[in-house]
Amino acid sequence: MKKRLRKKQYIGEFKEWGVTISIARTSEEGLDEFLDEFIAQGMEGNSSFFTGTSEDGSLEGFIDLGASYDAAGTKLASVNAWLDKRSDVKNYTTGTLTDAWYGPFGQPETAG
Repeated sequence: MKKRLRKKQYIGEFKEWGVTISIARTSEEGLDEFLDEFIAQGMEGNSSFFTGTSEDGSLEGFIDLGASYDAAGTKLASVNAWLDKRSDVKNYTTGTLTDAWYGPFGQPETAG
C-alpha cells in the first residue's frame, strides 16, 4: 500500500496509540479546577489529548498518546506520575495501549 494511503488510514508508521482511563476522585468538589489542571499539565504537558465524561466526580475517557509506540509508553508513565502526586485522586485505572483509530477499546485494566 502506498504511503499516502497508509497516512490517510492511520495504519503502519502512521498508527496512533491511546489508552482508556478511569479516574476516581476523593470529592466531587473542585472538579472544574481538577479538569483544568489535568488538561494543562497532564495532557498538554505531555503532548497528548483527552476526551471523556464526568459523573459523580469521577472521570472516564480516552487519552490519545500520539504516533510513536515508545513515546506513548513514556507519555503514559508521565500521566500516571502526575495522577499519583494528586491528593484529590482516590485511584485510577488505565487500559492497555491500543490503536487509537481502530481499537480494540476495552475496559480499563491496570490500577494505579
